Amino acid sequence: MLSACTDSTYNKFVRDSIENIILEHSIVKVYETDNLVSFVFSHYSNTANSYYIDDRSIGVTFRKDNGQRIDMLSLMKGNFFSKEWQDYIKLQLKRYWEIPTANEMSNLFTAIGRENVPENVLLQLSNSMLSDKLTELNGIGNFAGRTEEYDVGENNIPIPKDGLYFTMDGLMFCYDIGELCHPTEGCPAFCMPYSVLEDFLNENGKQLIMCK
Repeated sequence: MLSACTDSTYNKFVRDSIENIILEHSIVKVYETDNLVSFVFSHYSNTANSYYIDDRSIGVTFRKDNGQRIDMLSLMKGNFFSKEWQDYIKLQLKRYWEIPTANEMSNLFTAIGRENVPENVLLQLSNSMLSDKLTELNGIGNFAGRTEEYDVGENNIPIPKDGLYFTMDGLMFCYDIGELCHPTEGCPAFCMPYSVLEDFLNENGKQLIMCK
């Protein structure tokens, strides 16, 4: 009798949840040139009782000559784990979370009368604050190797798995929920302007991307 009652209650909960679910999705063309076209897929779902919310966007860029998804690495000098790329990604993530850089920390220490703090100490403090954002995930997500001792000063930050695409303003980085940090920390996103991106492109990349 108890089992039947429990099953009935559970089935009603599932039925009510399905009936009250809000599901929205769209595919929008966000950028197009003679050589490429970019689309963004947006998805949102939520139950009326707000037990679960899923709100995310995935961007992708295709070549027009063959219709294939662009291999970003084939357009770049080196790879995304080079020091130049990693410095840029870390800087943008710090800006997203309003984490002071080493230079900004130097100004803060100067303001309270603590001048001449070694640059390596300031950088370590800044990176430690960024590391805290990345280590709070506690094993959830795709960031292999993340531990409580993770140090962004010594390790590489991955690029978005499904959120790297070209827009009118530049190369967009959009991390999915739970991909890089705890869901409560948001979905980090930033755009690398073409004026900056140009220095990272190889000749093939410049011909495909910079020729609009």
